[in-house]
Amino acid sequence: MTVYTAYEVRVFRNNDWRVEAILDDEGLAIAAARKIEARMTRAPIVVVQEIYDAARNHLKSHSVYRSEPAVRPAAPAKKALKASGRASVHKGRNAMTEPSQAVVRSARAVDSAPASSVTSWALFGGLVVALSAYAVLRTVSG
Repeated sequence: MTVYTAYEVRVFRNNDWRVEAILDDEGLAIAAARKIEARMTRAPIVVVQEIYDAARNHLKSHSVYRSEPAVRPAAPAKKALKASGRASVHKGRNAMTEPSQAVVRSARAVDSAPASSVTSWALFGGLVVALSAYAVLRTVSG
């Protein structure tokens, strides 16, 4: 029974989750996510643990770390709202602590099995097969 575990560090940029790193250690993946978070303060970052069971051909993924949602600026003063003719979207709520709806939807989407992770595992499997074949050929030839 072969079970592979990997951790993907993903960043939400241009309305899409981009894989920044693939690591085999959870602590290193979270440290990498925090380092990226320090560099890109407004982009949501998530670390996804992926467990692939080769015997059952089953992929399970879930997030193990999520960055704090990007902070939106507070609503403008009432005078500015009246001047612009727009009503406040966040009546009675503090806009600084409320996560963006796009970030929440994107974070939920990460928990489903993404296509990019299947591609990553396929490439990883190809690498394992190639290394195994190399080891067998080396043993046989000599």
